[in-house]
Amino acid sequence: MANDTRKLTKVSSASLDEMIRLAELDLIAREDRLWRGAATLKVSVKQRLNPRRLLVPGLVLAGAVTAAVAGWRLWRRRSHRHSPVPMQRMPEPSSLRPKYLPAMVYAVPWASVVNLVWPLLPAAWRRHAAPGAVADGLALTAPWAARWLARRG
Repeated sequence: MANDTRKLTKVSSASLDEMIRLAELDLIAREDRLWRGAATLKVSVKQRLNPRRLLVPGLVLAGAVTAAVAGWRLWRRRSHRHSPVPMQRMPEPSSLRPKYLPAMVYAVPWASVVNLVWPLLPAAWRRHAAPGAVADGLALTAPWAARWLARRG
């Protein structure tokens, strides 16, 4: 504050040109302080985020996580070794599909039919989609469409 009052007394006794010059010098000094502060911040951030500096703690952390996961898996394997779980037989693929869907949906490999039909489609349609995307969409929507048609029929 004392520095500010000295500045005010200097300014009040000076001419208008002198006041403008002092204001410009203050602005230049402030800009220099800002640039120096930004430069020191940049150096500080570079030092703190140095990959070499973070390499050792990163490797230690990765090693600790790997050791913990390996130890946990070994511990689980040992604890479950004495009580084996009986193997269950997987159901036949025909029993996995819902009974209300027509067999035709499962008999035709709809996704591979796209490869046969793709060259026959108009060029405008082929330009807007890729065969893989159409095959995926058909594989996802064919069972849904069959179910919807079975309910309507």
